[in-house]
Amino acid sequence: MMPAPDYAFYYLNGSTKEARARSSVSVMKLGLSGSPSVLHTFDSNEIPTFVYPDVPRADLSFYVQGGTLDSKIVEFDNPLRSPTRVIKLHNAGMRKCLQLPDRSMAIFGSQYLNGATAAVTRLYTTGIYKTFLVEPTYQSGWYYDAVFLGGDRQFAATRLVDDGRAVLDWVSFK
Repeated sequence: MMPAPDYAFYYLNGSTKEARARSSVSVMKLGLSGSPSVLHTFDSNEIPTFVYPDVPRADLSFYVQGGTLDSKIVEFDNPLRSPTRVIKLHNAGMRKCLQLPDRSMAIFGSQYLNGATAAVTRLYTTGIYKTFLVEPTYQSGWYYDAVFLGGDRQFAATRLVDDGRAVLDWVSFK
């Protein structure tokens, strides 16, 4: 879920049925009256999750991950009637996304689906992105959470490694 500007909230509903009886995911809005409305329905082959930036913004973004780690950031207009742009991320999985003061995004997750390597992807407002791998270069797990510490774009981030240990990393962008 994420808040809407008029004291309502947006949420994802995975139980909407298509004409071919396949389950599909829809973006819903629940207003103060309690009546839900469907704003957008994703293709059933895509599994969207919310991107919830720390800094409020007029447009809303969704992270859509397919069967591989080739994923997309879909930006919608408000009130979510149609996408305004789609940014395709190659081989970048996400568990946490934070927006920086310059409106770029830091995406914490993994670079590879099998033998996951923890990685941070920096997505700029232009749609260009760079992915930074975390050593060791194999079997280092996923980033699962991160918090923005301010200052020089510094983060504390948690990841799991292949032997089940949890690691707390300090991440800083130049």
